[in-house]
Amino acid sequence: MSLRILPLGVGSAFSSRYYGTSCVIQGPGGHILLDCPDPIRKVIREATERSGWSARAEDLSEVILTHLHGDHSNGLEALGFLHWLQRQQHGTPLPRVHCGKEVADRLWPKLAPAMDQDGRGGIGDYLDICPLPESGQRIVAGVTIEWRRTTHMIPTWAFRFRVKGASFGWSSDTGFDRSLIDWLAECDAFAHETTPPPYHTALAELNALPDEIRRKMVLMHLTDSFDPSMTDIRVMQEGVAMEICSGKLEFMPSLQG
Repeated sequence: MSLRILPLGVGSAFSSRYYGTSCVIQGPGGHILLDCPDPIRKVIREATERSGWSARAEDLSEVILTHLHGDHSNGLEALGFLHWLQRQQHGTPLPRVHCGKEVADRLWPKLAPAMDQDGRGGIGDYLDICPLPESGQRIVAGVTIEWRRTTHMIPTWAFRFRVKGASFGWSSDTGFDRSLIDWLAECDAFAHETTPPPYHTALAELNALPDEIRRKMVLMHLTDSFDPSMTDIRVMQEGVAMEICSGKLEFMPSLQG
């Protein structure tokens, strides 16, 4: 079985070239949205048009949220309202949001000023929040997920995704942490951020890693000044899907150049 990943955005918080770093993971039981930048419907539409994937924001039933910085979570307002409207009209279930407990506890205070309907609403009107314990495993859309904290300025989690025969890791935002990289490198392939420290990871630190780790890695969370010629590590691209099969990650052809 393979694991397919569609990058929606590859940019850092201050990028003017890229959307916020996020992706859709295709599991045996459906699609998983990993982080939710704004404007989420446009982000998904552009990536699916380029890749040929079939995925829409209104159809996504599983969301994983790494942390609450806006470039990773601001799209939840639109996503929540979209599913709220669908529930009023068609009775469809709300999307489940899997996140660390601190993220779950702080999510409604972040969204409430725009969504509380004069005090008559709550997070459960828009999203089904599913807090993660400190450690463990969970099956989401047929994919086994695992998680651990990163070294960022607010509570943030990295994730591993496994199906039979394929695995993929996602660093989320983090300072350089060799123990986290080793944990991610247990997967067939993994995406790691690179943005200037102190709360992110310098490209020079990743370039200094052993060859066998760099070959498994793809870079994400890029600044506008990122220069791919400064590394031999592959770079994730918006709307260019990736597939992990037989232990290797390959970029899939896109419909647009």
